[in-house]
Amino acid sequence: MIWFLERNSDLLICEIRRSLDGTQYEFETAPGDRPPQTDRYESASELIKRYLQEQSTLRAQGWRPRSDISLVEE
Repeated sequence: MIWFLERNSDLLICEIRRSLDGTQYEFETAPGDRPPQTDRYESASELIKRYLQEQSTLRAQGWRPRSDISLVEE
């Protein structure tokens, strides 16, 4: 699952996925001005807990879902 967040002119890309070997879950955040940060979790429940915490923090910091309709295919 990938989603795009924006704050002013800044873009943040977040992704939840299985690790390449399929044994862990990964939560990656990729800000436009820094290298991506990837956190790994042993269970889906750990990943979801962390995702909900991060989502709350990002909203408090002013990040919102990107509203650029050019990303939608017709």
